[in-house]
Amino acid sequence: MKSTPRQASETQFRPEIEGLRGLAVGLVVAAHAGLQIPGAALGPDIFFALSGYLIVGILLRGLEAGHGISFRDFYARRIRRIAPALAATILLTVAVVALLNDPTTLARTAKDGAAALAGAANITFGLQAVDYFSSTEPSPLLPLWSIGVEEQFYLLVPLLLGIAWKIGQRRAILITLAVIAIGSTAAAVLLTPTEPIWAYYLLPTRAYGLAVGGLLALLETRILASNALRRIPLAPIGLAMIVALTLLLPGEKGYPGIAGPLSGVASAALVGGMATIGLRGTVSATGGRAMRALFSLAPLRAIGRISYSLYLVHWPILILPTYFGLTMNEGATALAVAASVLVAALMYRFVEQPFRKGFVLSLVPGTVLRRGGVVLASLVLTLAGVGIAPDVASAEPGASDDPGVSIVTPTPSASAELVSPSPTPWAPISIGGTTVHQLTGAVPANIKPTLGRAAGDADNILNKKCSRDHYGETVPVCYYGTKGGTRIVLLGDSHALHWMPALDAIGKAYNYEIIPIAKVNCAFMDVKLYAYRLGKSYTSCTKWRANVVTKIAQLNPALVILAHTWYREEGKPNEIRPQYYADAVGRMLDKIPFPTLIFSDTPFGQNNIPTCLARNRSNVAKCVVTRSAAYGQRGHARDLLVAEQRNLPIFDFTAALCPGTKCAPIIDGRVVFHDHHHLTTTMAKYLATPLGAALAQVIANLPPR
Repeated sequence: MKSTPRQASETQFRPEIEGLRGLAVGLVVAAHAGLQIPGAALGPDIFFALSGYLIVGILLRGLEAGHGISFRDFYARRIRRIAPALAATILLTVAVVALLNDPTTLARTAKDGAAALAGAANITFGLQAVDYFSSTEPSPLLPLWSIGVEEQFYLLVPLLLGIAWKIGQRRAILITLAVIAIGSTAAAVLLTPTEPIWAYYLLPTRAYGLAVGGLLALLETRILASNALRRIPLAPIGLAMIVALTLLLPGEKGYPGIAGPLSGVASAALVGGMATIGLRGTVSATGGRAMRALFSLAPLRAIGRISYSLYLVHWPILILPTYFGLTMNEGATALAVAASVLVAALMYRFVEQPFRKGFVLSLVPGTVLRRGGVVLASLVLTLAGVGIAPDVASAEPGASDDPGVSIVTPTPSASAELVSPSPTPWAPISIGGTTVHQLTGAVPANIKPTLGRAAGDADNILNKKCSRDHYGETVPVCYYGTKGGTRIVLLGDSHALHWMPALDAIGKAYNYEIIPIAKVNCAFMDVKLYAYRLGKSYTSCTKWRANVVTKIAQLNPALVILAHTWYREEGKPNEIRPQYYADAVGRMLDKIPFPTLIFSDTPFGQNNIPTCLARNRSNVAKCVVTRSAAYGQRGHARDLLVAEQRNLPIFDFTAALCPGTKCAPIIDGRVVFHDHHHLTTTMAKYLATPLGAALAQVIANLPPR
């Protein structure tokens, strides 16, 4: 392919592209403000196509002029363009979050900010989406995932184009960009149904728009030089495709799939169809002039001019008021959108523009890289330090220990006090052992663990490779308690794992060998589940359950303890039928011919308890939930039915956690949950004495082996 010189007008400012940026950011802001725009997810893909077009165009002009690619110049320009507004947004957001006096949320936001400045926000948010310890609150920096995709593209594309140019100039660049576009499209289509979270966040599955934009920058002169191609109304077709996709897509579910690549093609068609060649800029494709006039309208251009800052600031302004307990009704949301536009305009005027013109960072590439690198590295390290501080504190020796509690080991014997009155052999065994359930007043000064440690006060068995995450199907075997003692298998999901700190201590005191077998979000029921965090059918759960049956038969335990929370069958998201799911649990228990004990499901706190307590230190009542809301007709009811119909012993923790009409967030001076439904290690250990006594009774009554 011979090199075709680019016309002078191609390097000139194109006002219609500014307007197209306004459309893209408008879609994103409107969707985040609550407007039901099905296909607003394509907003970032419009930005990606524009970025690919502009960045590849810049690099091509340098190559065609014989200057090659100056990596220093390129990255210095990117730093001046991207870093100042990004850093300002992150620092302001972290500062506002700090006002909450909530160490957990501050740490999480600081970590997200550090990842964003390091160009890895998309990877960070992808990991959080499959982490069952992730917060129920969305990060105030969540939209920065797309900045991560672009930054990773900027890191790679100069190197790839430089190598391609040396190999075969424009033809090699054409092949390189085409391979990226086709490969990314294939990856998006294939990965979206199986791994939708990673398909949404990762560069390889979102590079199609960037590559298509690059192909347009490479080929637009030839396209417009062809009389036949100029007769095709590319711009109207591109706009029609964008409108159709916006109206027809089912939100972010199943995106990008094939819709993402189509939006990239539509954006490229729109941009290319509005392009002009010739010194007077009079030659363009059919319909291009009308589309240029439309996207050059002053309001669209005004929004497009501040689109980068608006994209950065709108989400924190929309979401942070809810962190402070405010309700974002229609009026408040409209006010937040107006504030976002105002803040973005100020950011553009006082941050973006001065730094682009050399303020502080200079215009000399080497100076920009040195100064920018030092500042960015310092900010990343500082934010990372703020982010890991609670983790370090919770990992300190003794951070979760409760020296006020000791586990006694009485001689096992039947106790009428442990068994609720019942005319049938079956009866729930009530686990008590707590006294002061704090429903009002201020958070105690000597609360255990401290609010800075509470969110991390969890025995994360996953990190010890002793249980399975969303992907694992195998059944690892780890030993806790006293190895070689009476073998007990703890079976279930994360609501089984949060009992491990207590069971480990009980096992050591009573000579029990505890083997946890658990998989997150995977109930031991004979139904197909849907993995909401993965956005797909939970096939690995079904396979894991089959493997569990085989593994337990090999382990030959004296007792199996089943503990899992409430899930609904795939395709039945609104169904509440405890009996239906009790039968499903029973079908799985039929496959395990060993004595079984049920741990009834623990309550759901509704609020993230450490976060709620940190933000309401003087009023614990705001973190209290009614017992009916905490239990409802869900896992607790299902578990009682399973135990009653199969005459199995069941431990009911209602007396310890919710003895009245309400469930307290603080019991006997201890934080109950490390999120909104998983017990803190401190609370689990505190219940070890009554739990151990009740478990000893069950063990004593097991049939001889």
